[in-house]
Amino acid sequence: MIKINGKVFGNEEFHNGEVIYMKPELDNKENVITMFFENNKDIANLVMANIYLDKTAPSCGKRLIMPYIPYSRMDREINDQIFSLKYFAELVNSMNFNKVIVGDPHSKVSFELIKNLEEVDIESVIRQNVLTEINIQTIMFPDKGARSKYTEKYSNLCEEFEVVYGEKKRDLANRGKIVGYDIFTNDIDLTGKNVLIVDDLSSFGNTFKFASKALKDCGAKNVYLFVTHSEDSILKGDLLNIDSLQKVFTTNSIIRSSTNPNLIVINKF
Repeated sequence: MIKINGKVFGNEEFHNGEVIYMKPELDNKENVITMFFENNKDIANLVMANIYLDKTAPSCGKRLIMPYIPYSRMDREINDQIFSLKYFAELVNSMNFNKVIVGDPHSKVSFELIKNLEEVDIESVIRQNVLTEINIQTIMFPDKGARSKYTEKYSNLCEEFEVVYGEKKRDLANRGKIVGYDIFTNDIDLTGKNVLIVDDLSSFGNTFKFASKALKDCGAKNVYLFVTHSEDSILKGDLLNIDSLQKVFTTNSIIRSSTNPNLIVINKF
């Protein structure tokens, strides 16, 4: 879904699939395009919205709000897969936005590729919308990537709460399937404690199923999960129904709302 200054741009179609674009109200100083990525049609609509602004308001500033960066997991060539993030970044850069505001990029490569990139303060989102709802003693980063990324990025939270880490064991001969899981507690006793798992992205949530079960096996009382981005596939799997996980918190970067009481959507974007 694409919005210009808060209004949906291109939400109707002719019978042959061509999109109907209605003229948006424009600002005389800066216009804002917001892209809630749902599929590649949004990229085409982004291109159309940008060209429209360039033609009709060439002297005004332009800002792109992109809560989730498409192709952020394709941050290098992998086997026969192309470096998709690089080419998407080149497309965005060609549009010459004054700012590109994103939420918790999955890959640090995004900062190298996308010009004028600014990141929303997700640590504040956790404090204001998650920690006000639950009482925790411990934070867990569920794999090496999260540990490396968030130990520094969320340094204030790491000082305030106990921190433990997880590590996945994968069968590389079977497409990297998770076959085991270890927790590194640094001699922290998890017995009777409430733990918040923190990461950036969830699909079906297999990592978090392993992590939450391992935490419960270590004596944790309640386990919660915060992910900045939660794909719709989380609703198709069983992550929201397992006994080892109480609730999942996520922003509205991908999922806009939830009727599942175990999935709490935070309206940040």
